[in-house]
Amino acid sequence: MYNWCLDSISKLIMKLLPHKGQYILLLDKTSWKFGRFEYNIMMLAVAYEGIAIPLFWSLLNDDKGNGKDGVSSEAERIGLLNSFEKLFGFSRVLCLIADREFIGNEWFTYLKSKKIKIYIRIRNNAILMHKGSEISAKQLFKHLNINDKMILSASRYIYEHKLFLIINDQNKPELLIVAAFEHDKQALTQYAKRWQTVIELAEILKRCLKHLNLMVFISKIRILNLLKH
Repeated sequence: MYNWCLDSISKLIMKLLPHKGQYILLLDKTSWKFGRFEYNIMMLAVAYEGIAIPLFWSLLNDDKGNGKDGVSSEAERIGLLNSFEKLFGFSRVLCLIADREFIGNEWFTYLKSKKIKIYIRIRNNAILMHKGSEISAKQLFKHLNINDKMILSASRYIYEHKLFLIINDQNKPELLIVAAFEHDKQALTQYAKRWQTVIELAEILKRCLKHLNLMVFISKIRILNLLKH
């Protein structure tokens, strides 16, 4: 029942959006603490005029039913994308934008097989091949100065895939390194759209949890997850 209701809501949202061209998908996770409990929610949203409109979500639990620390599994991410594909397909997806926790060989294999253009940030400690040797991304690009940007003309073998990297030194503890399947000069510009949408995504979830009974909300998500298995 819940699966049918949520699918209907997602269809209604997409139908009501004035934009009828291609869409940017945003995958992100947010966490809140309620007393001694912490809830981590992964959500797939569509970006529209600077905001994120949630379409599908998943409550991330450990084996004991508690909110997980750390990152989502590759299977959980693929499951969320499969839900989107089932209703809408990927023909109208311009790209998928995601943060550095959404990485992994199986995950990238899936995205490539679906021909989804990506702009995904990678970690500074990610190991890649350079001139026949392994080196961390941070070490390879340590020569960059503040506000320097670099677009590698050749792909690098990372997470068992050939990815093109675009780097920006923002004078922060970590470099901004964005991975794409193709050489793309607009990668940093596209990835920057994540900053506009992620705030709206968090705010939408906060309002939901404020106006709905928390336990009912969590129970519905758990029942939805059970129905999917």
